[in-house]
Amino acid sequence: MPKVEKKRRSRAEPQNIELSSEEDLGINPEFYSKQREKNNEAVKKSRERSKRSKVMSQQRVEQLEESNKELQGAIVELKNDLSHLKQIFVQASTGAPGSSVLTREEILALLVEKPEHEEVPETKYDQLSSAEPVSSDDDLQVTK
Repeated sequence: MPKVEKKRRSRAEPQNIELSSEEDLGINPEFYSKQREKNNEAVKKSRERSKRSKVMSQQRVEQLEESNKELQGAIVELKNDLSHLKQIFVQASTGAPGSSVLTREEILALLVEKPEHEEVPETKYDQLSSAEPVSSDDDLQVTK
């Protein structure tokens, strides 16, 4: 099979272009200077707005992180409360026949006995992703 030679493209020669002066193009030097000043001011304002926006975003992130820490602490406290209430429920339901109903005073006494810094055991809910539905009935079932 014979070789086909490709034609080489000739390259264009650079053209000598004489640059026209601003006056030849009809541009007023004073007008151009004023436009450049306006543009420089606009760029300066834009950069300042961008910087302010960045600072405000960073402050918002810090606020949200602090709020998140507080909410995490509240979660721990609520888990402790839930654990304590479950213990009360189990104590009430595993009592002697006929005595499983606690009086208001007994319930209040049990609530007062709540330890302040009780370690919260890890539950099956800690492993679940937030996308999965959680049924609270599973934890409250007591067998006699």
